[in-house]
Amino acid sequence: MMNAQIDRSSTLVWTKMLLDKAMRLTRDSETETELLIMGGNLTAITLASILQERGHDVTLMLDKEWFLEKIKNQYLLFPASATPSYSDLVKKVGVEQTILYHEAIQEAAYFLKYQIERLEIECLLRMQDVYVLAETPDDQRRMETEILSMEEVGIPVERTIIEATENSTQKMKSGYILRDQLQFCPSRYITSFLDHFCSYGGHVIEERKMKDLNFSNPMEIYDEDHNKIRVQKIIFTDPHPLQEAEENTRFSLGRDFFKNLEHVADRYSTADSLPAIGRLNHLNPNLFLATGYDEDDISNSMISALLLTSLIRELPTKYRALFNPYRFTQIE
Repeated sequence: MMNAQIDRSSTLVWTKMLLDKAMRLTRDSETETELLIMGGNLTAITLASILQERGHDVTLMLDKEWFLEKIKNQYLLFPASATPSYSDLVKKVGVEQTILYHEAIQEAAYFLKYQIERLEIECLLRMQDVYVLAETPDDQRRMETEILSMEEVGIPVERTIIEATENSTQKMKSGYILRDQLQFCPSRYITSFLDHFCSYGGHVIEERKMKDLNFSNPMEIYDEDHNKIRVQKIIFTDPHPLQEAEENTRFSLGRDFFKNLEHVADRYSTADSLPAIGRLNHLNPNLFLATGYDEDDISNSMISALLLTSLIRELPTKYRALFNPYRFTQIE
């Protein structure tokens, strides 16, 4: 196992300097952009970088202090971490849709590895085996169900039995191994992608509370200080914009703005445990959303960035229906 560490102090200094420079260039009272991406998370940074490199005019709106706090993370596993239970998914959406979701995870993992290598990002990228062990008999029964579901979906899983520690009530622990899972330092990845975004002319503005949205063409957004942003497309990457609207913390257009998203009931979860990614068709085809998952969920963050890229660029994708925010309603 590697013992190398990312110097978090230097990473924070670098990121702060990068943000200060980018924000100094975009502090006008009136901003005009093709795409406005709201959020400083993995989805937002990745999506902004992809689209800016491919010739789009992108402005990224983020909370600077919140963003600097987020990049203090060390290691996260991808794609094994923070994915829904496959046995739960099979029950909710069936084997065929679960297989499709797993394919999306695999594509996202390939994309992540490719981008890290292409941009030569020093983020301690490595392949790591993941061991999942049962602590109790109940855990063992649930794990057996999970293993059977993964095998049904076609996920390579290896059963294992290891000797338990002295403090364990079990002499042996059973579980499974997922081989060759990507592991990396997400803070370095995010900062490097932000740097890449800015190097292609991307703009960064400080997050501000939005008070009004005019659905003209282009759209016009006004903040509390009457500053205006003229934009063709808006992408929301908050974990749960409906709750944000209710709490009036970030985007204060109110609950009616997201009135057809009540089915996204919990802060980080939808009814079928899959994220909601796509257009807000009931308002305007130029409004996009990625929600229904934790901001630290790398798998779904990468899936969101890739799917939104396809939707915004009007490219074919087999995942549109799987993650459609209105799959629980009659709205297409």
